[in-house]
Order: sequence, then structure tokens, then C-alpha cells
Amino acid sequence: MQLLSLIAALSVLLFSVPTLAQTPRAERPTYAIGDKWIPPSGVFELIRIENDIYIFSGEGRREIRLNKDLGLVKAEGPTGLLEFHPSLPLEWPLEVGKKGSRQIEWQTLQSGFNRIYVNWEVESYEDVQVPAGSFKAFKIHYSFQVGPLGARQWREIFFWYAPEVKQIIKFASPNFKGMNWAVVAIDRPEMAPLDLALREPKDQARFDRESIVLAGKATSGKGVARVTVAVNGTEVASRGERSGPRNELLFEVPLKLNEGRNVLIVTALDTKGEARQEARTLFYEGRGPSASEQALKKQLEEERKKAAEIALKAEQEKKRLEELAQKRLDEEKKKAEQLARLDQEKRTKAEELARKQEEERKKAAEIALRAERESKRLEEEKRRVEELARLEQEKRKKAEQLASLPPMQVTISSPANQSRVENESIGLAGLVSGGTGVSRVVVTLNGTEVSRLQERSPLRSMPVNLPVKLREGQNTLVVTATDADGLIQQEVRTVHYEKRAPLMVAFRYPEDRSRVNEETSVVAALVTSSKGVAKVSVILNGAEVHQQSERSPQSSVAVTAPVTLKEGANAIVVNAIEADGNARQEIRTVFYDRPKETVAAPKKPLPDPPRERWAVVIGVGRYESPEVPRLRYTVPDAEAIYETLIKSAGFKKDHVLLLTDRSERRPTLRNVKWALGTFLARSAKKDDTVIIFFAGHGAPEVDQRGVERDGFSKYLVPTDAEPDDLYSTALPMDELQTIFARLEAQRVVVFLDACYSGAAGGRTFASKKTRSAHVDDLFLERATSSKGRAIITASRPSEVSIELPDLGHGIFTYYLLQGLKGAADLNRDGIVSLQELYEYVERQVSQKSRAVGGNQHPVMKGELEGVLPLVKVSAK
Repeated sequence: MQLLSLIAALSVLLFSVPTLAQTPRAERPTYAIGDKWIPPSGVFELIRIENDIYIFSGEGRREIRLNKDLGLVKAEGPTGLLEFHPSLPLEWPLEVGKKGSRQIEWQTLQSGFNRIYVNWEVESYEDVQVPAGSFKAFKIHYSFQVGPLGARQWREIFFWYAPEVKQIIKFASPNFKGMNWAVVAIDRPEMAPLDLALREPKDQARFDRESIVLAGKATSGKGVARVTVAVNGTEVASRGERSGPRNELLFEVPLKLNEGRNVLIVTALDTKGEARQEARTLFYEGRGPSASEQALKKQLEEERKKAAEIALKAEQEKKRLEELAQKRLDEEKKKAEQLARLDQEKRTKAEELARKQEEERKKAAEIALRAERESKRLEEEKRRVEELARLEQEKRKKAEQLASLPPMQVTISSPANQSRVENESIGLAGLVSGGTGVSRVVVTLNGTEVSRLQERSPLRSMPVNLPVKLREGQNTLVVTATDADGLIQQEVRTVHYEKRAPLMVAFRYPEDRSRVNEETSVVAALVTSSKGVAKVSVILNGAEVHQQSERSPQSSVAVTAPVTLKEGANAIVVNAIEADGNARQEIRTVFYDRPKETVAAPKKPLPDPPRERWAVVIGVGRYESPEVPRLRYTVPDAEAIYETLIKSAGFKKDHVLLLTDRSERRPTLRNVKWALGTFLARSAKKDDTVIIFFAGHGAPEVDQRGVERDGFSKYLVPTDAEPDDLYSTALPMDELQTIFARLEAQRVVVFLDACYSGAAGGRTFASKKTRSAHVDDLFLERATSSKGRAIITASRPSEVSIELPDLGHGIFTYYLLQGLKGAADLNRDGIVSLQELYEYVERQVSQKSRAVGGNQHPVMKGELEGVLPLVKVSAK
């Protein structure tokens, strides 16, 4: 029954990304090494991926394998084995109403393959409450027949999958007792809350140019839907991924500022509609009138001059035409008088002349009329120019009047910017005044409008006084005021609501006084405190089994710890300590009822498992702390060892884990401990061989009260170590004893191309608290005191491990590589053994170091029974 529970649970361990569509839908996912799932029976972690098969490992040497469609391939535990062919069915994407069926085969240790018929259906999308929280989840129903022909019976299993946390959160079955449980904790680091970070510009920045660039990023485990940008109350840009929401959205937006003060507000929205805002107050200080303003002023002045010239010419032309017409009239009059005195004979000619005179008069009148019309046109043009000048003068006077008015100002007296409060409700108090009169005031909180004050007749001032309800964490308050001319002014306050919360320990699992029938289980709890949680430990029956410390105390810390129960009553204590030293404990009593032994049918003997070889190869060259010297050849050392183990030594590629500055999983303290204490412990079996290689800094630290007779603790230094706090940030050499104890493999060999003297140069350094001194190798003897453990170091305790540019490696690693490629086959039998490899490397390194003026002698501690072959090479 327990095995069926394990199988059914892990066979449908699913992850997917929720979409924005109205119809719930889940796409087929992929896994990453280190993914965890936490049912009541313990923590299961993905430790390997082989040929599209995901391999999850849990406490008690339990393991399950899923294919790329997440169908169960094989499940193995301490009580048995189960294998499906093909896997249990499930089709992607998941949608309500989707269904299917399949005939498959399964087998156990007690029987060969037997056929079963499996039906499945996605029945609904509903709210589900489990110890880990409340979630929206798909309900999936499996039904299948079991038993001999003629007596088959239907069995049912239900599970709920929550897209929000990307996990199966609950199982239920009326037929299988062990199939009724829910997840007790969620370990999904990618489900981070919505966060918005602006890289540029900085708050209160001043610019001498109007064009700037806004740069930043928005992140959310639920996916970032959109980022909008507003300047002085006007939205100027919006960013979002066309392909759909992503966990991280980077943006660079060009902006144009107004002269003077500007308020920039950036709003990020996630797929659930949650908003996060960041505000910046920016100042653009111009350098006098712009080129366009100067050009407009010059053009207006030229138009004025041109209009005056046109008016003058029109007046002169009118006067000239009038004088010309009068002159012609006078001349014609004189001629007419002369003709009148002529005799009768000349009258006809005189009349003719009179007629011509009349025609001339008409022409003169027409000329005078045209001159009058032209004069009127010029007069109208003059009046138009004068009107334009008058309007410009009025505009200038109005601008001068506006300039003399106090500018519209938004003043917030409460709350103060960047204030931190412990009450959910606070009062917003302020005053808007000045300008041409205040017509509207709008208040928004985290992008949502909470108040609007509007007046038909603008007021000289408008008070702002209202209560606002904050959300926990950062809040952005924006007051936007508009005057009668439409001018906008804004003021922003960022307020942090830190809900006052005492130190609390909330057990999620197990329940107090509960009874379980499995020896292995898990403790899940949530520790909260507004002061910050500094340290949490789990104590089982008086012995500490788990501890986690926070460098920066957090307000909320999730605790998940595997435990092994003893028969009968077990006392589980979760002890939490705040940053100021205040402590709190919560205790649960759990009873383990060992299942009664039943007489089982004789099992078929299992074949001897094949002997496998495993390795972890680590190279650290670049350190986060500038006080730790960088090493040039440690990463090439590790990469060369990795290639040699895979190619020359014949190790399976998925059995060798590489951690360097350039690898996907970097050599941080957490990753190094995971690789050595989790990956190897859950992978290597009893008859397997394990090789560990480390190239990087070793370092001593003063510890007069420790077990070392020389007064120094020794450490391997990971990439994130702090040189003045090696105790909490580096890997102590004594930790190798703990790691060795976790490994079931009977043959473990460690190669360390590092030293611990603290002397200048080489692969060592000393912290400010430690001076170079004589150190001993007692720590190596302790680490290899157990049977089947050997450590080969690059040098003696007080020597320096040397790097040489002409070799491109550390001396020790260079000859280690040569030896593995065949140079160490001293007896020419085609096999390089550990003993041969050490003899070869010790001799070559000693000679080479003396040749370059150094002094380096490799050391081997510990023993392995018999000869340990490492590499097959061509016999010579």
C-alpha cells in the first residue's frame, strides 16, 4: 500500500505555466535538476536526467523515474519495485473535460508484466485547501481494473494539480488508504512576488537635456503581464511580451521631460492583476529659450516690419495717384476753355476733344477708384497687422500675469516619503494651491484610484484629507492635481507597511498527536516575525536534525526538514530566533506505529547491481569578494579533469557533475554541499566508486578553541565565500567526514588542488584575522579515518600549490591529467590504479616544483582495500 502511494504520487508530479486565457490550461513542462516536491513522506529531489528520463530521489533510498511526458516508467523503494510499460497515460495540455484511456502493462518483484486498463479525465478546476495553503487546481480522475480475469475490480485515484505553484497538491482514493494526503510545503523559488526595479534614472536626478532613457526590469513568479510608464500624469509608454507573460521583463524606454519638475511613475502588473509602482521626481533645467522659440520670435518681428513697409507704400501710392488725376483734370479743363473760344468751325473738333476729355476723365476716375480700393485694402492689412500685434501684446501681458501668480503646488504633509508604518490604515493630508485655480485632484494607491475631488469653478486652493488602507510591503501614493488651464502637477509618497507581528511558528505538518506508519517523514513549518527571523532549527527527540540561518533576517522563513522517526512517541521541536535574540518554540508529538510484519511470498532473487562510477568536479577561479585573489587555471583544471574522466576513464557523462565559473550550476557553498552531500549520496550505491576533484583556494582561520592542535580551522573556499567569515561562508574540511558518512559507496577518492598555509601566492590566502603560520594535516587524518576513504592533496600543509602559465594548469592537476591518460601505468598492464597514480604524481610534481624554484609535495591520506583501478589505457 505504501509503495502504491509513492508510485501514484510521483508518477504525476507535474509542472506547467498558467496562461492568461479564460479557460484554464496547463502546457507540458520540463524539469530542472534540484526541483523539489514535499509530500508527507519526505522531500523528493530531481538529481539526474538520463535519456529524457527524470530521476527523482527521496529519503530512505526511494527513487522514481518519469519519461518526458511525465508518465511513470519505474518506481523503487525499500519494500519493492514497480515498472510500467508504457507509462501511465496523461496528455497535454490539461483542460477541463479532456479524457483518454490506454491498455498498459505493469510488473512487480512478485510477478511479471500484467495487463491493466486505465481511464483518465480532467473533471474540474476548483478551490482546494491543503496544509501548504489554498490554491486553484485541476481535479484529475484515474480509474483502472485490477485482479485476475473474471474477477477484475475497479479502483479510483484522484489528484489535484495547482498551476499557481506548478505542483500536485493533493491525492485522494476510496480504495487505497495510503493515497489520502496533501503536500505540506511548497519549495518553488521561482514563485517570487511581483517586484519592480528601476536602474535609471535615479530619484531627484537633474538633467540639462529634455530626452532621457528609463531602464529597469519587472519580475514575478506568476509572470509579468505589462509595464506602463507615465510622465506628469500622462501615459507615454507600455511594454509587454507578445508571446505571453514572462517571469522577467526588461525594458528601456526613451522619455521627454518638461522644463522644471517632472513626476515619473512606472506601474507593473502581473497575470493575477497585482500592481507594483515605482516613482521618480526628476528635474529638467533648460539653458534659456530653445532654438524653435527664438526662430518664432524673429519671424514675428520680421512680419511686423513687413506690414509697416506695406502700409507706407500704400499711402504713398494713393497720394501719387490722386496728384496725377488732379493734374490731368486741370490740364483738360484748360484745353476745354481754349476750345470754347475757338470758332464754330472748330466746335466739332472741340466736341471731339471734349469727348476724349470725358473718356480721359472716366479713365482718371477709374484710376482714382482703383487707388481708393488699393488704399482700403492696404488699410485693412494695416488694421490686421495692428490686431495681431494687439493680440500678441495681450498674450504677453497674460503670460506676465500668469508668471506673477504662484505656480500650482501639491504639498503632502502626511505621510512622509519612505516612511515605515505598523498600521494598515493611515491618513493622507495635504493641500493643492496656486496656478489659475485648482479644478481636479485625483489620489491613487498602487495604481488604483481611491479619491477624486472635482470643482466646476476652479478654487484657489483645495485641501486633501482622506484615510487610505495600505497593503503589506511597499505602497505608492500619487496625488495628481489639474488647474483651470489643464496644467498637471503631481506629488508622490512611498510608504512601507510593516505589519507588526510577533515571532510565530506555524506547524504545517505533522499534526500534533498524529499517528503515522512510515519511519521517514517531513517537518514543514512557517516562521514569521516583523523583526526578522535569524535562525531556525528542528530538534527530534532532543537531537538537532536541521538548521538554517539567514544572513539578512527575513520576515517569513519556510522550513522543510526530512526526519526519521523512532517507534513510539517522537517529540519534534521547531526553535526560532529573531534578529534581537528573542526565541520561540513549538512542539509536536508524533507516534510512529511500526507496521506489523507479514509473511510474504518468496521473492525472486535480484541480480547483482552493476558497479557504477560517479564524480563531482569543482573549479573556482573568480570569487565574488574582491579580497580573495583570483586563480587563473582552476577552471581549465576542472574542465580538463571532467573531459578526461568521460573520455579516457570511461565515466558516464550523466554520472559526472561539473561546477565551475562557466557551468550552469556555479560553485557556491550551497551548490558544493548539494553536489557532495545530496547528488552523490542519492546516486552512488554500495559497490560504486566515487571521485571528487576540487581546484581552488584553501584557507586557514584562527580557531584556538577548535580541535586542531595548530589552532587553525581549514576550509575549501567556494565562489561566494567571505574571507573574514569563513566559518559561515566556506566549506570546513571537517565537513568531509559528514559527507563521507552520507555516502554508501565503499570507495571514495578525493583530489584537492588547493593548499591551506595562508602564505602569499599559490592557491591559498589568509583573512585579515589570520596570519600565515605553520599548519598541520591532522584534519586529513580525521577525514580519512573511515574505511574506504582516501584524500590526495596537491601539497603538504605548509606548502603552496603552484600554477604555471607554460603548463596552462596547476602543477598537481597537470601531472594528474598525464597520469590518467596513461603515464602513470607504471607496471605497463594497461590499467592505472590509484596507487600508481599517486606515485607518479608525487614524483613528477616534486621534481617540477624544484625546477621552477618551488617546494611542493603531494600527500595521500587514508587507505582502500586492495588495488583500485581508475583508468584502462593501452598497455605498452
